[in-house]
Amino acid sequence: MKKSLCFLLICSVALLNSCKDKNKGDDPTSNATLESIAVTKLPSKMTYGIGETFDLTGMEVTATYSDGDTKPVTITADNLEYDFSATGLKTVIITHESEIAYVNNITVRNFIGSGESAADPYLIGNPLQLANLAVLVNTPATSALWTSKYYRLTADIDLSSYSSGEGWTPIGNFNYAFEGHFDGAGHTVSNLYIDRTGGYTGLFGSAGKTYNVTIENLSVTVASITGGNFTGGIAGSVYGNIADCKVTGGEVSGNDYVGGLVGYLGGDSYDHEDEFDGELINSYSTSEVSGNDRVGGIAGAIVDGIMLNCYATGAVSGNNWVGGITGLLRSEDLANPAKLANCYAAGAVSGNSNVGGIAGYLDDAELINSFATGAVGGNENVGGIAGYVWDSKVDNCAALNPSIEQTGGTALTFGRVAGYDSDESILSNNVGFVSMPVRGAPVLPVEDKDGNNITYPQIISDGTIGGRFISSGGWTTENGRLPGFGATLSILGHLIE
Repeated sequence: MKKSLCFLLICSVALLNSCKDKNKGDDPTSNATLESIAVTKLPSKMTYGIGETFDLTGMEVTATYSDGDTKPVTITADNLEYDFSATGLKTVIITHESEIAYVNNITVRNFIGSGESAADPYLIGNPLQLANLAVLVNTPATSALWTSKYYRLTADIDLSSYSSGEGWTPIGNFNYAFEGHFDGAGHTVSNLYIDRTGGYTGLFGSAGKTYNVTIENLSVTVASITGGNFTGGIAGSVYGNIADCKVTGGEVSGNDYVGGLVGYLGGDSYDHEDEFDGELINSYSTSEVSGNDRVGGIAGAIVDGIMLNCYATGAVSGNNWVGGITGLLRSEDLANPAKLANCYAAGAVSGNSNVGGIAGYLDDAELINSFATGAVGGNENVGGIAGYVWDSKVDNCAALNPSIEQTGGTALTFGRVAGYDSDESILSNNVGFVSMPVRGAPVLPVEDKDGNNITYPQIISDGTIGGRFISSGGWTTENGRLPGFGATLSILGHLIE
């Protein structure tokens, strides 16, 4: 009996103490009441970029009661009210029960960082900041202050909130282009939706009109892109460099100069004093691409530029100058010919004239060490690698297409490698799949524009297709499979004899 009484007494005291503690911050049985709360230690972070979330780290809030006692208060996001959607000095309101405290003089900037170098770029970590970059670059009053800076993503960015009406506003336009350096840092911009009739359409509109720009290490997932002239998943037009970028999903469609990554890639901008070649390297697209003239799986047109180690797998359709990789490859600076090397295209390509599995039209340019595996169809100047070759070089390429089809007209300019080649062009060391029908029948006899015959056993014998695609060119190879980048590719059914 004594043990039972002692146990009840201990439990009663414990319960009383518990209730008492609960009243001073948690204990309704105490007579002391909450009089105020105060921020007794400021948070560690007092400067933010627009759209960022307030960080509670380091902040301490203390409650004061009517008996003079104090106690720390646990604060969560549910206790906070603030708006960081615009720049300026901001206040965070903290509410605990019926009392309020404030964190004043919080600075909200457009971006964190100085933007003056790759080591200290402006940081972009949310959709609002990326959209704000478009506003700052596209607006006449602010463009000069923001266009030529360094920017870097710090997180993946979902653009689903910009999927109505015309959708996303591209960064840079014809009058006020983006002139800086953009590092995606391996992050993805997803759900890019654009529905516009005007030109210069993509995540970026116009980039590098005056300066040699760089866009690198960026992935874009396309919901749907519809534009006019100069349309691409990464950018409508770029004078400068694109490296280690990829575009996946959806369809990219426009009028003239349409590409899976970029509508137009150029060097030596007409406003630029220094000579340079635009470069597009180590990049790919899986999106379908459609347009009118100068349409390509990667680039609509490349002028005075270089493309290396790229591939496209989506179907490409257009009217004239249509290619699985690029619609047009042209040199205006003949001392430094435009070049496309170590690339492959796997999608079907269709158009009217100047249609090729890799390039639609070559003009004083070089196309080397590349292969195509998609069907190609058109009315004239249609080839498994290039449609029209004007005073250009096609070397060491493999046409592994299932067919070269004439879809209308009466022209006879068709070939396994090239549809038409001028007298000054050089076609050398190219091969075409021996069983590939051209205009419905195997090629007999074989001409330069058809390449030498290559059979299924020869294709799979060493994985390099006769030593054309080797590791020094960035290729990954394996016997019995087609070469690729980072991984080899399965042999396609139409190649198996």
